[in-house]
Amino acid sequence: MNTSPLRQVILLALAAPLLAACTGTLPTTSVVVTQPPATTAGSATGGATAATSPMTAAPTPPATTVTVTGAGSTATVTKTVGSTTTLTTDERETSDTSVFVSPSGRIACVMRGSYEMPGTERLWVRCDYLDGDRAWTLSRPRGCETSWGSTLVLEDTAAAGCVSQGIQDAAIMYPMNQGYLSWWRPGDPRVQKYGSTYAALPYGAALRVGTARCEMETTGVTCTNVRTGHGIFVSQADYGMF
Repeated sequence: MNTSPLRQVILLALAAPLLAACTGTLPTTSVVVTQPPATTAGSATGGATAATSPMTAAPTPPATTVTVTGAGSTATVTKTVGSTTTLTTDERETSDTSVFVSPSGRIACVMRGSYEMPGTERLWVRCDYLDGDRAWTLSRPRGCETSWGSTLVLEDTAAAGCVSQGIQDAAIMYPMNQGYLSWWRPGDPRVQKYGSTYAALPYGAALRVGTARCEMETTGVTCTNVRTGHGIFVSQADYGMF
């Protein structure tokens, strides 16, 4: 079967994380979120279902104080990092490269548990703020000649992203995107935006791909490298790198 031009673009963006996406040029649109009735677990397109990790009691890991920078001010929040468990109502895990949007439709993230580098394996996570209403702009990464300002990336540590292509189209609920949406279940939110239907990770859910873990909260998205303890935080009001 021939690979469509759209899938070639998505695969190129995921294979070359440092050259992945430009999202700042997308128009601001209204978002309609639909929440269908919950049914039995399954994938968005009939594929494999992401595994659910049962909640177990565990010692509370040390809390790390993270400084989150917003427009014109600095706020201090406390988050627990460096742990594989956080109190959530919905803990999921999959081995597939995964893409999701927030239930608000404002944030898109891609998670790749590891990718091959000479002599090592490293995770890669990237989150884009899609709309033009964010209250912050990241500094231009050194040597960046494409787009920047609304993307954060996470490998062993966190950094501002220099990007050239969008990632959010991989979260559109097309059969061709089945591999990226194995975490999605009937009953999860679906976001109507840009004329397409996107798969959203529910509030209160956390997704684990390899040593990468992203948690969706009403206050924003926090993604952590559970091996190094470093991570990123993205919301409309603030961003953070810790």
